[in-house]
Amino acid sequence: MKQKLIACALTMGLVFSVGVSGVSFAEESKKKEEKTEKNLEQIQKDKKKTQEELNQSKEAKKELEKEMEQLEKELKDMNIQLNEHGKKLINQKKQVEEKQKKFNKTVKRMYQKGEFGYMSQLLAADSFGEFLNRFESLRLVVKEDNAVVKDYRKELDKIQKTQDQIEKLKKEKEPKLKEAEKKLKTLTGKIKDTSSQFNALAQKEEATKEDLDKIKNLSSTGSGSYSGGKFAYPTTRNGRVSSPFWENRGGYYHKGIDIPRPVGTPIFAAAAGKVIDSGPATGFGNWIVVDHGNGLKTVYGHMYSWGVYVHTGQKVAKGQKIGAVGDDGESEGAHLHFEVHKNGVPVNPNNYF
Repeated sequence: MKQKLIACALTMGLVFSVGVSGVSFAEESKKKEEKTEKNLEQIQKDKKKTQEELNQSKEAKKELEKEMEQLEKELKDMNIQLNEHGKKLINQKKQVEEKQKKFNKTVKRMYQKGEFGYMSQLLAADSFGEFLNRFESLRLVVKEDNAVVKDYRKELDKIQKTQDQIEKLKKEKEPKLKEAEKKLKTLTGKIKDTSSQFNALAQKEEATKEDLDKIKNLSSTGSGSYSGGKFAYPTTRNGRVSSPFWENRGGYYHKGIDIPRPVGTPIFAAAAGKVIDSGPATGFGNWIVVDHGNGLKTVYGHMYSWGVYVHTGQKVAKGQKIGAVGDDGESEGAHLHFEVHKNGVPVNPNNYF
């Protein structure tokens, strides 16, 4: 009688323990899902903000490039004008020099003849009228030569003044262009950094979405036609189980069993079903998740990428080779991590062999 009571108590304790662990995992999965969703929401907010900053920087770059284009055009036009005015100055200077030489000759001739030389020419006139004509002619020659020189000098000064004004404007524009080039360089660097940040957030967003899908896949009841029966062993039978189900690992419980095997050892589907996930998974390196229906799923972890033989959506048969043992992810030696989930709750795989 006493033995029956002890057996009954142990059975009730086991049922209670499994029930509590199931509830605990469901709560843990829910919390993990909520945390991942919150994390995804924050990533998407940061991504949106980064996109806005990137758009603003690109718009500012366009405006700056327009400003630089205008400055470059103005400086180019100024250089053309300076070149044209430079040619005019050279030509005008030549003409001034020629006119100046002519005027200098006239003055020199007048000086050499002296006052009496010109006076004798005037007095040699046959009449007073001729005297006046000679006097007027002499005066006009000197005046005309001098006026021509003055006109050329005025034109020369005008060209020089325009040249100086263009040079002044050019000196004002050149620093602005250099400053714009400096700003453009800084802005280009900022756009590059922001683009890298945006791409990193986009990758993080995709990875978080995948993690969320994986959590939901494991938590969902699934669909299919598994109707009972023993599982095929997920790898070769020889060897041992190094970590049992629900082993306390100081802060969390082991949700499957670890089966140490050499790298490359075949991994088999425990039962017929459909692959609902395959490839990279946080902590697992690479994994395969098979939905067998009726709320039952199996998980195979720590494969290398080359050790995943099936793809998502593929149907597999019981005992079919689906992968190869690896040592990827959070692993301390080559082994197969194998889990069984019933209605989203991990259960002891040994109950299915």
